[in-house]
Amino acid sequence: MLKRRHQIKVALVIGILLIVNISILNSTQINSIKARGSPLQFEEKAQKTKILILYDNNTNILPSNATIFGEYLNDLGWVSLDYRTSITNYRDLEDYNLVIFLGYSNFTSISQFIIDYIYEGGSLLLLPPIKNLENFNNFTRILDISVLDEVIIDNSSYVGDNKTVLVKDAWVKESPVLSDINELVFPNARPLNITGTWNLTMDHVAYKLVWGANTTKGETVNGSDVVFVAGVETVSGSKILIYSTPYIALNDYINMYSNKLLLINSIKWLVGNLGYLKIENVYISGKYVVKGVNSTVFVNFTVSDQFGKPMDVDAQIYLIRLGKVLKIVNASKVSNGYFEANVSFEDIKPSTVELWIIVHKQYYGYYLWPGLSSGGYEIVVFEYEKISIFPNMVTTFLSMIIPILAILALLVLWYPKYRENKELIKEIEE
Repeated sequence: MLKRRHQIKVALVIGILLIVNISILNSTQINSIKARGSPLQFEEKAQKTKILILYDNNTNILPSNATIFGEYLNDLGWVSLDYRTSITNYRDLEDYNLVIFLGYSNFTSISQFIIDYIYEGGSLLLLPPIKNLENFNNFTRILDISVLDEVIIDNSSYVGDNKTVLVKDAWVKESPVLSDINELVFPNARPLNITGTWNLTMDHVAYKLVWGANTTKGETVNGSDVVFVAGVETVSGSKILIYSTPYIALNDYINMYSNKLLLINSIKWLVGNLGYLKIENVYISGKYVVKGVNSTVFVNFTVSDQFGKPMDVDAQIYLIRLGKVLKIVNASKVSNGYFEANVSFEDIKPSTVELWIIVHKQYYGYYLWPGLSSGGYEIVVFEYEKISIFPNMVTTFLSMIIPILAILALLVLWYPKYRENKELIKEIEE
């Protein structure tokens, strides 16, 4: 009898709990967050110092004529030189930090490999050919530079003859490439032209570095419009220098005046060992973003030169997914060398997004954090969803009525027996 009383109580409790539970479910909102992807850790790779020199056997601009140049590069200690007359695919380039074109002109079959190399952040030193200049220009016009087919002369400032032009104090003083330069000699040079025909789908800047004096002239240009050295910098981190003559690197001229220093400085700058910028002390407020809740990431960082001096630069935050730029946010300068930005992800679809810090200072180049070889800093963007669990009417009705029917069934089943037992107990007591 007592056991049956206990069963009745348990049934009543279960029924009440079922009803209360359904009531709670009907009135509570569950916030659901859906994520796609996950952040990855990264490491910076060491700067490569392998250099490839491409030359053309059909000209007199050969490695044998530039042995002193090769010796100077080897004397740096951190350079490994390879020489080739051709390349057949991008893999021939991908291990090199710098490719030097020593009078090379056969760009027809390799231009796409070089373009891929630039997109991957590789740097170039272009010393134009003596012959087949049009083939050379067909490629360099893509880079916003061409070589005019005319000889530069200077009847007032020259060495030996007026085609071996002596340049004095006519260059960009703030360029690391031209630091400590006194005088330069450019033999049999042809003027460079910044064409404005950049054909690559990334930001860049092209500029002249060394130019002529008032007495310097070609057939169509003169004075400061006679460009001896030009530079190109791309947002991928690639740096390109183009000289107006290959002879400057040959044995007969490399030791004249400051020519050697210009070449060595060029190599150092192109491979990132001179005049580079450092992005440091990077703080990013989070790796996970919930749209509608915490959709803004705070970023700050410092920028300095190789000596630790704070630098004033153009700084931007790039958001990239699957190689496509989704958004660019300008970073504000708080103080010299210190920058910050608030990056909103509210308009970014849920996914894993790469965050890049890109800074630029002309004559120094573009620099990326965390580094092109590492990939961007990954942030996972979540969608904030309010999901209310409201069962449909049939489910709601059944979930309420079934417990009630169960209780009633128990009462109908057990109550007559309960009354009978109660009367029996009463009779016994009497």
